[in-house]
Amino acid sequence: MKRTLLILALVCFALAAMTSAVMADPWWRGQNNTTLLNWTAPDNLTFSHVGSGSLHDSVPYVYVNPTFVSIDLPNFFTNNPLKLMQIQVWFVGSKPTFLDIHGIYGNPGNETVKDFTLLSEIADSTYYQSNWQVEPNPLREQISLSKTTGTTISKIVIDTWCVPEPSSIIVLVGGLGSLLAFRRRRA
Repeated sequence: MKRTLLILALVCFALAAMTSAVMADPWWRGQNNTTLLNWTAPDNLTFSHVGSGSLHDSVPYVYVNPTFVSIDLPNFFTNNPLKLMQIQVWFVGSKPTFLDIHGIYGNPGNETVKDFTLLSEIADSTYYQSNWQVEPNPLREQISLSKTTGTTISKIVIDTWCVPEPSSIIVLVGGLGSLLAFRRRRA
């Protein structure tokens, strides 16, 4: 049952990602257990989170040099089995490529790493968007982008969402089903 609900959440996410326009915010931005990192050159960084859980104690940062970009993003202390992430990059020059993207688990000094799974990508000559998933939810994400000398990255926006436990999804789907049934009866 849990696996079926996770697959349903993934299908909804994939459909939303495929039907959304380029440079569109993810539909889940601002939901419970979401984070938003917004970096604009030169070094204007904002970070916000919505949720009842506390964040890992690391501080978000974006480090840019002539050949790569390094990003460290704190995350919620939750046991959610699924994490979704959307990364948007605006650039001038050649499209940056991912050197590495992974989640960090465990206590400092005894950490383990797990790679993310790429769900979809959209790219043109000045914009790149990718959608990722990782199971289970990590303590923080680390992202490294490679860029050629002369390529300028002007903006990076990263949205993450710790997908609710299956019981929350059941309540949501049940509520929507009840509304639809009530609407049909009235018609």
